[in-house]
Amino acid sequence: MSDAASITPARNHAAGQPHDDDGSIHSNEAEEYYEKPPQKKKFYRNKKYWIICSIINAIVILVVVLLIVFVFFPLIAQLIINKSSIQVDSANIAFTPPANGIAQKRQDQPFVANGNDTFFMTMAATLQNTGPFGASLTFTSPIAVSYQGWELGKVNLPSAYVSGGHGTIDTTQQFNITNITAFTIFTKDMLAQDSFVWNMAGTLNIKALSRTASVKLNKDVTIPGMGGFPNVKITSFALPGDDPAGGIQVSLGTTLTNPSTIGVYLGTINLDIGYQGVYLGPVSASNVNLTHGDNNITLNGRLIPQTDNNNLNTISQLFSNYVAGVPSNTTATGVSAAPDGVHSIDWLTQGFKTVQLNVALAADEKLQLIHGVSLGDLDLAFTDQTAYSPITNAPNVTARFSIPFGFSLNITEVTQNITLGTNGTGPIALLSSGYVNSTSDQKAGVLNFALQNSPLNVYPTQHYGFNEFNYNLTGASIYSFNVQGNATVKTSTPIGVVTLSNVPLNTTTSLNGLQHLNSTPTVINGIDVTGGTTDNLMMDINVTMYNPSSVQISAGDVQLNMQSSDTQLGLVTLPNLVLVRGVNHVTAHALFNPKATTVGQNLLTTFIAGKNNTVGIAGYSNSTAIESLAYAFGNVSLSSVLPGLKSQLIQSAALDVLTNTVQTNMASTSVTIANPFSAGLTITQVKAAVTYAGMPVGNIDADISSNPIVVGGKATTASPGIPIKMNLEPASVALLLRENAASAGLDTKPIDALLTMGGFSVQGQEHLAPDSSLFTNFNISAFVEQAFANLHVDLQLASVVNIGQYSDTLQIVQASVPTKTDSTITYLIPVVGQPLVQSIINQAKLTFSSATLSQATDSGFQVALDGSITGTGPFAADISFPAPLNVAWNGRQIGQVTMPDIKTAPDVGATFNISASFKVVDESAMADFSAYLLLEDSFVWDITASDVAVTALDYTFINLTMSKSVTLSGMGGLKGAVTINSFNLPSNDPAGGIHLVLETTIKNPSQVGVQLSGLGFEAFFGSVDLGPVAGTNVNLPPQSSANVEMQGRLQKQTSSEGLAALQTLFDNYLASKETSLSVKGSSASGPSGQIDWLTSAFQKLTIDNIMLPGGPKNMTLIPAVTIKQFTFDFTKGAYSPDSSSNDIEAQFKNPFGFPLSVTGLQESIEVSAGGQDMATLAPPFSPATTDTSTGIIKTGFEHVPFAVHSGADELFNQFVKGLTLGPSGVIGLKGNISRAAASTAAGDFDLSGIGYDVQSTLTGFNDFGGKFTINSVDVTGATPQYVIIMLSISFNNPSFITITIGDISFDTFYGGTNIGPTLLNNLTIAPGTQQYKAEFHLTPTAASASVVGQVLSGYLQSQSFALTVKGSDNSTSIDSLKEGLAGVSLDGTLTGIDAHLITGGVVKNLDLLTFTADTYITIQNPLDVQFSIDSIKATVMYQGISSYFQLASIDQTLSPPFTIPAKGTATSGAITLHFTDPLLHLIDLLAILGKSSITVDINQNATVTVGDGFNGVLSYSQKGVVIQNEILPSALTALTANHTNASLPLNVSGIASAAKSEVTSVIGDVTSVVGDVTSAAGSVVGDVTSAAGAAVSEATSVVGKVTSAVGDVVGDVTSAVGDLIPHKTTTEAPAEKTAAAKDTDNSTPTPTPKPANDAADDKTTKAATTTKSDKPWPFNLL
Repeated sequence: MSDAASITPARNHAAGQPHDDDGSIHSNEAEEYYEKPPQKKKFYRNKKYWIICSIINAIVILVVVLLIVFVFFPLIAQLIINKSSIQVDSANIAFTPPANGIAQKRQDQPFVANGNDTFFMTMAATLQNTGPFGASLTFTSPIAVSYQGWELGKVNLPSAYVSGGHGTIDTTQQFNITNITAFTIFTKDMLAQDSFVWNMAGTLNIKALSRTASVKLNKDVTIPGMGGFPNVKITSFALPGDDPAGGIQVSLGTTLTNPSTIGVYLGTINLDIGYQGVYLGPVSASNVNLTHGDNNITLNGRLIPQTDNNNLNTISQLFSNYVAGVPSNTTATGVSAAPDGVHSIDWLTQGFKTVQLNVALAADEKLQLIHGVSLGDLDLAFTDQTAYSPITNAPNVTARFSIPFGFSLNITEVTQNITLGTNGTGPIALLSSGYVNSTSDQKAGVLNFALQNSPLNVYPTQHYGFNEFNYNLTGASIYSFNVQGNATVKTSTPIGVVTLSNVPLNTTTSLNGLQHLNSTPTVINGIDVTGGTTDNLMMDINVTMYNPSSVQISAGDVQLNMQSSDTQLGLVTLPNLVLVRGVNHVTAHALFNPKATTVGQNLLTTFIAGKNNTVGIAGYSNSTAIESLAYAFGNVSLSSVLPGLKSQLIQSAALDVLTNTVQTNMASTSVTIANPFSAGLTITQVKAAVTYAGMPVGNIDADISSNPIVVGGKATTASPGIPIKMNLEPASVALLLRENAASAGLDTKPIDALLTMGGFSVQGQEHLAPDSSLFTNFNISAFVEQAFANLHVDLQLASVVNIGQYSDTLQIVQASVPTKTDSTITYLIPVVGQPLVQSIINQAKLTFSSATLSQATDSGFQVALDGSITGTGPFAADISFPAPLNVAWNGRQIGQVTMPDIKTAPDVGATFNISASFKVVDESAMADFSAYLLLEDSFVWDITASDVAVTALDYTFINLTMSKSVTLSGMGGLKGAVTINSFNLPSNDPAGGIHLVLETTIKNPSQVGVQLSGLGFEAFFGSVDLGPVAGTNVNLPPQSSANVEMQGRLQKQTSSEGLAALQTLFDNYLASKETSLSVKGSSASGPSGQIDWLTSAFQKLTIDNIMLPGGPKNMTLIPAVTIKQFTFDFTKGAYSPDSSSNDIEAQFKNPFGFPLSVTGLQESIEVSAGGQDMATLAPPFSPATTDTSTGIIKTGFEHVPFAVHSGADELFNQFVKGLTLGPSGVIGLKGNISRAAASTAAGDFDLSGIGYDVQSTLTGFNDFGGKFTINSVDVTGATPQYVIIMLSISFNNPSFITITIGDISFDTFYGGTNIGPTLLNNLTIAPGTQQYKAEFHLTPTAASASVVGQVLSGYLQSQSFALTVKGSDNSTSIDSLKEGLAGVSLDGTLTGIDAHLITGGVVKNLDLLTFTADTYITIQNPLDVQFSIDSIKATVMYQGISSYFQLASIDQTLSPPFTIPAKGTATSGAITLHFTDPLLHLIDLLAILGKSSITVDINQNATVTVGDGFNGVLSYSQKGVVIQNEILPSALTALTANHTNASLPLNVSGIASAAKSEVTSVIGDVTSVVGDVTSAAGSVVGDVTSAAGAAVSEATSVVGKVTSAVGDVVGDVTSAVGDLIPHKTTTEAPAEKTAAAKDTDNSTPTPTPKPANDAADDKTTKAATTTKSDKPWPFNLL
């Protein structure tokens, strides 16, 4: 080994270089270090080497043997337990405690309090593969039983003994469930699966070979499951009766086989039984103890009622199979288990719910149910296609039955397949039916049902036999036949409707025959004509026949011959004949041609006359197309009586007098015909004479084929109008009216008086003088209508009637036919009334009191007329004018008037107020008349009419004439009739100039008024035309005054005369003087525009001396001045600041109203404050703009000195201070406008001498809201006196004033301490919130140093600081601003940044003697200036296993200082970390050693230098700093390097190298085993150390003895020890060391360890070196 110690430094350096596989350095690298390799003796030829190796090997063997015996026995015991197995031979779960330690087979002990948590388990188990030694097993903890990773519960197991590799456990113990959910899942799987796996885990002590070891048990045990109970048999089945709870009682005897070795006491179990997925009902059993093998269980319960049809179909199949002896596979599914019979156990119930038993159910033999059948009535339905397969119905089938069950039932439906036949013919036909409803009596065994719509299929060889069957059935009174077959029934049971199939039938039955329908007479109830062909009438005959049979036959269409008096008249068809049992009402269709025979014609004639006739019908060979019935119906013969028609065809008549009947004598009549038949009637020709009491009324002779009378079937229809020639002789009409009035009982005096007035004299008339009292409430129209309401006439007619295509002539005579009249009967009144009414009109007098014209156009106007008409007769009347009245003036027709109606009173006449339409027919004449009306005092109208209508006594007389003359007053030129009350010039006029509005009063002296849409005049001042004026909607009422608004314009004047007139007009108005004007008519217009004829008239009108009023006095033109923008530049002068404004508003109160625009102003303004003159502003002539909509004049000025008066400096100072600190200030403005340039639409001119004296409010700065906002912060530099912080700040200027104030400075305060100035340079403060650049000097003083440090530290830790900046006397050098700025105080918040200065660190190089280590910290600098850390004091806090404690501390001056560049990152050099109380926190420290990184909290105080020499203390805390832990790797690397340099023996060096690679994994377990290992290892190491010297000499013998003592045990544990101790070969150790050294060299930053002492100088053994180590365990071993 000395050779190794004498390797040159170059050799030592080479040790770190790459090696080949044999351990030599790569050849190219070797050449670099060895020019001449030395020749050395091989180390293994050195005798000293072998002696040392032998001694070391003996010591190592001794230590290993002692470790195996004393340390590794627990490991060997654990290995044996791991390889052993457990087999559960049997296990039974019970819920009562065992008696005398033995589990009960029956649950006759009290049950446990809560079976959900606890039960008792009796278990017999076999332990296998337990090793060759006998051992006692003592379970030191409850065994945790788990399933699929979930703990189910815990159970205590008794001690056991194993020998020869096996043992047993037989015990009954309480099992405590710890996870109900998991245990429930396990229970389900135990019952359902073929096997399951338990995991049993716990601790136990093993005592063997006089040694005791504590080991862990963790075994998977596979146990057979119950597999869902595949073998279940039903040994008995009974349905004894109805269940009180509903459904059917059921009892099942079962044998259940349990294949599992686990049993469980279930107690009372509940199951659901089912069949093919249908739930049948619940069953239960009590005292069930489920054991291994067969278990006999009787289940009692009920079959529940079913409502789902699919479920009932399935159950029907079950019952049908049972009746037929066919097995059915049923199921029983677990519901719950209650070991005590009452309380269900959740996990047991949930598991039991997964149980589903499958079992076959079958009866021992087939069952017989139905014994006999009686059919009752039979229905047969035949068609051509089903002659030998008719549809049958048997409504009353009766059968006898019996049921072998004890529960109640009712058979509700039956289906069957049966054959019909006779003894002579054998089976004739097969009858099959679907389900039909049935009723049953279970006690009597009687079943009633019906065959419904079932085909009776005749066998092909039995057609003849079936023909005979039908004939016999039709003709016989009683007929017998055989019925055979089978049936299927549906039964109503307590569980629902159940179907049973294939029940046999075999019986004989009989039916009553039809007797050819002659058992009673056939009756014809009525006849109906339904249509006609060219040859026949088509009729429906309603007959009643009687069928005495019990058979109903549907025979289709049956045809019979129609006969009368032995003459065939036609063919009768019985359509779709159905002969029901008993009375049959049948409608037969007949074809009848009455014109073919005399008998037929007489039959039709007598029928219409209402007489009865005898008729008959008889069958023949082709009476039916149904072959099987032809023989039967060919022999039918019936007779009956046909009754005559009872109703009349003509029901009434109607008379319609036409509007021209008086002129043409032609009226219209119609008849109402009642058609008794279904077929329609068409009458194409009518000839008739109409009379009243023998007096001719009219005659009819009309071919109406083009518009025939059409009467629908079974309908009553009024015919179209038929022309009738009336007898209109006036006397005849008067007589007809009076006769009907008298017969109607009406008062005839009014009509007699009217006839007298008309000069009539008729039979029965009373001649009376007219008096208004006779006509009170008398209505001539109503009188006439009432008189003719009861009109009856006599008719004699011959008509051509068509029914379908059949035509015939009918002769009809009807007397007293009711004849309807309507209001048209009043058209006959004018025959006598016209002359009377005309004479009344001629005598009447017409006058007008006023006439008002409106809505005038060139073609006419509306006229409102007030007047009266008198002398209108003894009765009230409405006079109407269907045609316009003609109006004439001076013999010239000027127009036509469309007049409304006028109502008159009896003997009085009428006063009217009406509106009429006047049509101008001659505009020239109308213009002349209108001018005459305007200028003259009166005029006359001549009015005529040729078509006047008078409505009197509720009748209108037309074609009357009228002629009248009317006088009215005129307007007389309107002299002195016009007054201007006021006027206004409100706006510019769209047509140019200024709009003019006149409020006037006009007095109209005429009876004629006018309403015009427009009336135009031209206004004049002297000879100057000022412009037009016009009124709209002008209303000049007759003989009255009207207020009229006139609108026009002052048109633009360009001439000097015109401008002078305009100026005079304004002068007079402003001077409140009247101006005399004259107006000339220019136009008149109506709703459609100018009226030419009226305009022409108005242009002839001139009105003079109309006075225009002047304006009010003392007008104020400028009531207010508002300054909206102002600029002061105080840098130009403290008391004569430069001032400007681009927005001064003067409220101009325009006295005229029209837009007057001021385009320029020149003025002088005196400014006052607090009532004292303060300054003068004298702007030159300045442009101005005027918003004419608001009257606002806007002006401004630029760079005018705000000249403060001498002696007013202090007043100005206070004014500025008030504006700076207050919300507003008021100034007085007294101005004198020497020139105001005005521009109007009528012309431009100057206004002068306008003054104002107003107060104006200026919005103040209001201390800028007392707040400021810091938008951004940048620490940009530092001087030895302060830190430079550049700020972007915002504050609000609420004023509209902009001020320029130069450089200012504010003091900055935090917590009442001034921490430095804030500077703003070249400051101009504009309105609103603006951003400004500021420079803050964070300046410590003796009083503020700590506060400054607090601010700087807090800024880096995201803290917020409430700052206040305040003005002072030194804030500005401008005198007029000093007091104002000194009062400024603004609050703001400085918000720090979340700097996270420390981004990480590394800890390494642990010194165990001083418990210090080196740490390297990485810091990022968020500032725009570098800073250096000169010294640091810090505490490092750590969250340990059980507490939060101070892990370490730092107190170090850094030389050179640790500098971090601006916006950069830097890592410090080694900083010493002092661990705090390492022994107190040893466990935590050991845990830390195994971690690659830890997270700590750091609190520090650092002395820093910022920028160019600013020194301060930085207090800083940061949580969650991640520190990389390289303590252990660095220590092991150093240790390995030291041992290598000391030339350790190769095997020891290998152990150290292996320890280095394994220590990371081992260190994690140190904490948990440190107690036990320390005591055991301490004793072993002590023994080894004390015996080391002697052991050297006796090593060989000791090794032999140890080897002999260990024996086979060493062989058994070789694999286990091999797994626990890392293996490194001698040749691998250097390579591993080199790699570790290389890794250590590459780590950053880790200081290089000092070289170890030369191992050649150490003459002691390695063991001696170990015992002298002063490092704590386990580091002394390393």
